Amino acid sequence: MQMKDIIGRFNLNQGNKIGELLRFGVVGLGAALLQYLLYWLFIQAIHHSVAITVSYVISFVFNYYASTKYTFKVQRNTQRGAGFALAHSVNYLLQLSTLNAFIMAGVSQELAPLPMFAVCVPINFLMVRFFLKNDGIRILKIFKLSSEEKNIALIILPLLLTFHIILVCVYYNAFTPITHNYWKLFINTFQVSGFDPITYHVVSDWGTFYNVYRHPLLVFYMYVPYLFNQALMWLTGINCAIFVVSVIILFCAFYAFILLYRILRRLVGLKVIDAALLSFFLYSFAYVLLAAIVPDHFIMSLFCILLSLYVAGKRIQEGRPMSVAHTIALFFLTAGVTLSNGLKVFMAALFVNGKGFFRPRFFLLACLVPALGLWLFARFEYQKMVLPRHMATKKAIEKKREEARKKREEQEKKTSMALAKTTIMPQKHVWKDSTKTVMPQPKKKVNPKQGKPIAEGEFMQWTDISTSRWLSVKENLLGESIQLHQQHLLKDTLRKRPIFVAYDWTLNYVVETLIVLLFAAGVWAGRRSRLLWMAMACVSIDLAIHIGLGFGINEVYIMAAHWIFVIPLAIAFALHHWQGLKRMLIRGILILLTLYLWLYNGYLIIYHLLA
Repeated sequence: MQMKDIIGRFNLNQGNKIGELLRFGVVGLGAALLQYLLYWLFIQAIHHSVAITVSYVISFVFNYYASTKYTFKVQRNTQRGAGFALAHSVNYLLQLSTLNAFIMAGVSQELAPLPMFAVCVPINFLMVRFFLKNDGIRILKIFKLSSEEKNIALIILPLLLTFHIILVCVYYNAFTPITHNYWKLFINTFQVSGFDPITYHVVSDWGTFYNVYRHPLLVFYMYVPYLFNQALMWLTGINCAIFVVSVIILFCAFYAFILLYRILRRLVGLKVIDAALLSFFLYSFAYVLLAAIVPDHFIMSLFCILLSLYVAGKRIQEGRPMSVAHTIALFFLTAGVTLSNGLKVFMAALFVNGKGFFRPRFFLLACLVPALGLWLFARFEYQKMVLPRHMATKKAIEKKREEARKKREEQEKKTSMALAKTTIMPQKHVWKDSTKTVMPQPKKKVNPKQGKPIAEGEFMQWTDISTSRWLSVKENLLGESIQLHQQHLLKDTLRKRPIFVAYDWTLNYVVETLIVLLFAAGVWAGRRSRLLWMAMACVSIDLAIHIGLGFGINEVYIMAAHWIFVIPLAIAFALHHWQGLKRMLIRGILILLTLYLWLYNGYLIIYHLLA
């Protein structure tokens, strides 16, 4: 092919894309105007969430016919229709969330759709183009189970479901009544280590109760479950958040298990028995099994990370680069749940694309723009949605203190006057001006279990440079993360649990040592694997944050689901590399360890819940 043909095809492709973008602008503007006009009419009589829903459905019909016939000029069929519907379902949820977010931030109901369109329309263009031009509905095939995966599902699903049933039964009476103060109810009642039941609260009474810098989009991901729970509350008369959240956690836990199995089976090349064994081995770890049960975000993070590694590993295997669209989608999904984990998507893209990662177009569009956009959105969330609530709470507390002070002064004055009347020799009483009384300043609360920070500041105050790293690794990072301690079982470090707890049995340290040795052997066996080093590089981010800087080091085991998958992944290379007696020995040790950890951790978790 001559150079002029290549250039001609390039120009033709570029022209097609520009034409598509212009046609999308015309159709999108028409659909947006139609939706906004209908929304403006509907809000005069109905709630804004209902108004945006009805107007979206009507504009959707117009949009579909215009997009297929005019914008992208593709033939309408069932597959493309399903893909278009899926793209617009996501866009509808995004519109619903951002509309409510802007209204909560103080924008009027009439004007809130304008910034909503500014956020949602560009995202919708990418999604619609992906589904209509590339038959993007195929992405749903990732949730389709193969025959061998179905057999494994028959084991792992009942196990996880059993733990969920126990948890729901334990907290059913406490969490199902409808009340007005869900925060106090859930935070004070739920006590499983340092896990926070904030998701229960968000699904019961939606609002920005997560830390928006750590979980910038998680509250919006929970908006639809919140609406679903509201419908269930209306139908049943009870708060069904405990059931709704359980379904979400169970879904993420199950597919995180399946994704690890696929990585081990399809990318590493293990046999079915070894891939299944290592998948069950991961879920026998204490804080992976707990994350798969409790109403926190960690199992969602594990699902997102393993999905990113699986997509990146497939690209490495097939010799294809990570596209800008894939990188952006995985980044927003992963970083939206936990911001720091978004770096793992960039790390994966670096291993897949190599030098191509630093090409200006990819680095700018796939990394810098999404990262900056998400950070600015997190700042917006804090300034417009979190800070006003904090200021209102602070003002209410100060008002109560002032009222209590005045009441106390009045009581003291009445007591002094009563004493003066009963005195035989009247004495001149000199009243002190209470406004000139120097009130003692409240001391800043210091957490005795938080070490010395690197510096004071909005974020650096959470660092820790004085807590022992050796004990943190021995008892917590590689200890409590994998095996629960018998003493202070699942107590919260911020309440009653010491930072470091020793095991009662020597066997626990023997098990810890065996796992470390198996991991080291796996790293050596897979030392030439780009997949393993990609996973190791992702884990180094967590080690740098938690062990290096000391963020959350006092309960580092809570974050195990973010990184501990690298242990079974490394051991997989040992099983794949060695043959004969060595493989049989490793397999035998793994079987014993997996059975022991499932029985040991499972018993202690159930004992804690039922006790």
